[in-house]
Amino acid sequence: MKNKILIYLLPFVLFVFGCESENAPDYIPNYYVEAVLLVDQPFTNIKVFQSVPINTKYSHNEAIIKDAEIRIFNDEIDIQLEYVEAERSFYEYPDETMRVKENTTYNLEITLADGKKITGKTTTPTSFEWINPPADEVQFPIDTLGNDRAPKEYDLKWTESNTNFYILTVNNLDTLEYGKYLDPPTDEMNRRCYSIFRDNEEYYYEISTSNLIANTETPIVWLAFKWFGLNEIAVYAPDKNYLDWFLQMVSWDGSSYHDPNLDSVEGEGAIGVFGSAAVIKGNMFLLKNQP
Repeated sequence: MKNKILIYLLPFVLFVFGCESENAPDYIPNYYVEAVLLVDQPFTNIKVFQSVPINTKYSHNEAIIKDAEIRIFNDEIDIQLEYVEAERSFYEYPDETMRVKENTTYNLEITLADGKKITGKTTTPTSFEWINPPADEVQFPIDTLGNDRAPKEYDLKWTESNTNFYILTVNNLDTLEYGKYLDPPTDEMNRRCYSIFRDNEEYYYEISTSNLIANTETPIVWLAFKWFGLNEIAVYAPDKNYLDWFLQMVSWDGSSYHDPNLDSVEGEGAIGVFGSAAVIKGNMFLLKNQP
């Protein structure tokens, strides 16, 4: 997953840090770490940002620190991550054959150019798998059909991981085209699903949704879908660090907050998350019942 959940809080974090000083010469930077390891995936998408003054326009590639030394280690491995210049830059370990293991503790050490260090520790959850995966195609039950919910066979179900909560995300993969995924293909364009959140701009215009679930089975919640067409459904089993960070950002009104007691990194002027999760994913095509 392109960890969209954590990105939502970043502008808020940088704004708060920037408010600490209105005078640029006296400005003292702070640091924000965004690091979530995914079980069975490469060590990638690790980011460390420097806050910017309130009178400076925010830019992702200007705020990200490009010369940090980032090390991940335990009793078995000790790897140094490399900076990758991209549209939204990040750090990764270039050998993709080395994967994050389940039930394993990893330590993070970030050394900044001035010698300051930021550290963290996470223990990865156990892997899990689908019992009832997302169906290939599902007829959306609102609009002209007027159904209340999907049939029972569309419920999602998965095996247990060693966590008390799961994060369910729905992300639309193509908001423009619809017909090219049909058989036979058509030139029909995509359109939005019915939504009661039209007055909440931040929620309405975001293409994904995320919800917390305290069990291993759920019916399809239709309000989680914002667009017809091809959608990716993912279930994350988070460690405590990632769960604490996620809980700071979940609200229907689009607000967020920062509780320093829920940070999972340590270091002077540093906040953020070093967490981990196991994840399962599947694609579902949401069929329209009207043009």
